[in-house]
Amino acid sequence: MNSQILTASNVQVLPKKEHRKKNEKLRAVCYARVSSEQDSQTLSYENQKKYFIDYINSQENLEFAGFYGDEAISGTNRKRRVQFNQMMEDAKAHKFDLILTKSLSRWARNTLDALACIRELKALNPPVRVIFQKENIDTANAQGELVLTIMSALAQEESRSISENIRWSLQKKFQKGEPVHNLDRTMGYEYGENGEWVINPTQASIIRYIYENYADGISSTEIAKRLNAHGILTVIGKPWRSDAIMRILRNEIYAGNLILQKNVTVDFLTHKCVPNDDISPKYFIENHHPAIIEPELLSRVEKRLDEIRYRQKCTKTNGHIAFPFTNLTLVDGTRLERVPYRTAAKGYTDDEGKSGYYFQNPVAKTVDLKIIPGSDRTYLCAASIEQSFMEMLYRLKREYEEKGKEAEFYKSVQRILMKNSRGDTEKHKLEMMDAELKNTAEVYRKAAAGRQKAEVEGRDPTPYLELMRDIARKLETLKSQKSELESVYNTGMIEENLAAFIRELEELPTENKLGKPIVVNGLDSLPIFICEDGSVNENRLQGYRRGFFRLTPEKVEAAPEMLEFKDLIYRRFIKKGTVYGDVIEYDTTLGIKLRCGGNLRTLRQFYGYKRINSDKTLSVILGVWEVRKSKLFQPGHRKKTAEIESKALDGVID
Repeated sequence: MNSQILTASNVQVLPKKEHRKKNEKLRAVCYARVSSEQDSQTLSYENQKKYFIDYINSQENLEFAGFYGDEAISGTNRKRRVQFNQMMEDAKAHKFDLILTKSLSRWARNTLDALACIRELKALNPPVRVIFQKENIDTANAQGELVLTIMSALAQEESRSISENIRWSLQKKFQKGEPVHNLDRTMGYEYGENGEWVINPTQASIIRYIYENYADGISSTEIAKRLNAHGILTVIGKPWRSDAIMRILRNEIYAGNLILQKNVTVDFLTHKCVPNDDISPKYFIENHHPAIIEPELLSRVEKRLDEIRYRQKCTKTNGHIAFPFTNLTLVDGTRLERVPYRTAAKGYTDDEGKSGYYFQNPVAKTVDLKIIPGSDRTYLCAASIEQSFMEMLYRLKREYEEKGKEAEFYKSVQRILMKNSRGDTEKHKLEMMDAELKNTAEVYRKAAAGRQKAEVEGRDPTPYLELMRDIARKLETLKSQKSELESVYNTGMIEENLAAFIRELEELPTENKLGKPIVVNGLDSLPIFICEDGSVNENRLQGYRRGFFRLTPEKVEAAPEMLEFKDLIYRRFIKKGTVYGDVIEYDTTLGIKLRCGGNLRTLRQFYGYKRINSDKTLSVILGVWEVRKSKLFQPGHRKKTAEIESKALDGVID
């Protein structure tokens, strides 16, 4: 039965406008894609291309308008499919009317991409059709999109399954110790006759150059500049950059080891690859191949890398290293903060004979000017804290060198470890604290909800705000207590910290830059101009300034040295410190407390200390501004600075 359109007497049906003339051929293109460069895939690509060209030429109503193809490209994401994207742009420019492709999986394995592209083509004026020959789908048909949605979802699920199978097979290889690594992009190594890793001598010399320079204190940026200046390129033929140098320095490959699965793909559609931070297991292969870097050089580089990591952790947003002594408190819990004191550089004149210079002396001071117990002082000089801390480290170093595991601090740590292994008491404490933290956080959440409700209803939210402040303080206290309990009773962490602390003690230098034994105040001698009670010997100092007192080589050699403060040791092993006048008691990550004195010293009490300058000249400190080698400024002229050079002993020693 024929259907008939019924219209009103005053309605005229207009015929559908044809976009092309009768018997005009459709301009057809074909699209092909293969996902790898294997021979079978390459053959499939060529076969698809030949088939579609022959097919279009054999059809009376079709005219060949071009071929688009992507080789060795995954179909789960459009970003890298150059030819596919070009085809979409040409479709918008109305360069063809029809696209032929083998199957939906060749078009896209991502459901969202597949449908979005089809709809984009159908929305054009005139629309562009797509025919999938394997599935017999023509997007010009009404039922085409429903079938397309189902088939696209199946193709996407197939991609997910393939991705999981590949990941499973890779993990099996890793478990067997079989690496999947491209040496073409790894400097220093190449494949041997039997597929083994062998050292490339030319490239290995570049790797050693990088390690040796970095261990000697040269920055990664400077190393990159030097390599580029000599025309040396990376393994992929590009100029060196700082980040490339750092990747080489952090790569375990050059020590002969290999870590597998350092990165993982977290999305099979986008192929997004991220560092493997506890996402999947890693696999470590020791002595997998010949090492390029010797253990001693590797140790020096790793130490410097550790220092940089700690320094970055302690760097403030303005780029300056944070003051380390803000973890010091008085007995009553009052915190000390950094305050720059402006001090006159008495007796100093510059090269032009000008005087009246000042310098800034950083101190640790309480905000409300409370007196430090046991003294009338309100602050501690940063230089005094630094020197006292280093003197304590040298005392511990010498004790360990003399007694080994019988050293008192070592035995104290062992007692802590034995105590921790006696039962589950501390574990129970942590569990109880976790429960209390959870309950307190829930109370805070309810108080916050109550405050929000009060504000909405127009009631006074103050009671809720006060409750929230009290709960927040309680939460901070609980978190601090939990952190302290975890650090003290974590046996594995204490053992690791103890081993690291001993390494730091062993690496403290025993000789200065002149090759002479380092003289430590309190262990080896007292300063030249300091009396036995620690006061400044003004008579001797004035005698020196007037030319009556002469320094002798023996006196200089016996004088203590300004020790280089190991900022990173302090930050790593010192959690906090309590100030008891001249003595500071430090809580450490070793689970024990360490005490050191001499923290109330003034800058004048460092007169007579010696310092080895960077140019290997020796100086004796005779002015307070020389203690930290400060920069000077004149009153009202802060921009004009004068760098102080410690007074050299040339012509002074008899």
